[in-house]
Amino acid sequence: MRSLLCQVCAGPADSDERGVLYLTEDHRGDWPDWPERLMTTHPPLCLPCAAKAVRYCPHLLSGHVALRSTASEICAVHGRRYYPGPLLHFPGDKEIVQYDDPAIGWVLAWQLVRSLSGCTIVDLDAELAAATP
Repeated sequence: MRSLLCQVCAGPADSDERGVLYLTEDHRGDWPDWPERLMTTHPPLCLPCAAKAVRYCPHLLSGHVALRSTASEICAVHGRRYYPGPLLHFPGDKEIVQYDDPAIGWVLAWQLVRSLSGCTIVDLDAELAAATP
């Protein structure tokens, strides 16, 4: 996630003038200019692995969107937040906690979260066809 490497093969993620390639669940109805400001735990992909991911990734089987982002930053973590108790700390729900939130010290994190901007939705099939000699 930090180095923008493909989440499948760990090679360089695909990038062009429109930005770095990501696949995410299709939530176009969530806000008017979606996917702008999308916070994702999904690292980017290279084109060959993106073709495989849409066939095999359980998160993408019910609908996915390929997009490119020209700017992004790691801004949060996803994990289980803990709360202080009278004798022991007790776990809360899994959630995304931004780095500037004072609760960050109470999160057992397992994924980095990247905020995407400068987003363009792309046709993955067209991207794959253009890359095939």
